Amino acid sequence: IIVGDLKSGSSKNLEYEIVVSPSAESKPYLIPVIITYDDNLENSFSNTVYGSIKVYSEPELSLTLDSQEIYTVGKGKFTLAIANPGTSKIKGVQIEVLESEDYEIIEGENQYVGDLNPDDFQTLQGTVYIKNTDNAVLKVKVTYGDSYDVRTEKIVNIPLKIYDEKQLTQYGFQTATASGGSYFGYLFVALLSAAITFFFVRRSYKKKNLKKTQA
Repeated sequence: IIVGDLKSGSSKNLEYEIVVSPSAESKPYLIPVIITYDDNLENSFSNTVYGSIKVYSEPELSLTLDSQEIYTVGKGKFTLAIANPGTSKIKGVQIEVLESEDYEIIEGENQYVGDLNPDDFQTLQGTVYIKNTDNAVLKVKVTYGDSYDVRTEKIVNIPLKIYDEKQLTQYGFQTATASGGSYFGYLFVALLSAAITFFFVRRSYKKKNLKKTQA
């Protein structure tokens, strides 16, 4: 841009159009500006000054259910997938699974993920005891900072898959017990096995005593 003559004490505003690349990282950028000019004696000068421009892209954080081992009432592991699909770095990600009437968290209540660069992907595991036979929704509090260290806190609701006995059979799960869900089922089988063993041991013992008596 050619300004022309600039009198002492005067100023002029210059406007530029700048295009930012869609893949540009969210941060401040320095812009070098070269100024060349002459004084009244036609002496030439050249200076380089630096301006700055802030490029900001709002962080995009994805948190979804990756897998689960329990599909009915009972204890089992779950895996969450956390990703950064945006162009802005996400700093200091923290995950907290909040309390609910639907479930009880046994392991993995608080987890620290750290920084997530664009296209980063991680998985987190935890153990939950599902109480609700109709539905269960994990309430997860996510805390993180953007590239300018502004902290954000939000609640993400993640529905767990809950199936009834018919669906468990239809989808290839044997029973609620097979998916780790029924403590009482295990207890019943154990007691039944113990009772059968006791019956045969007692019967065998009586036969031996009867033979000794007859002898």
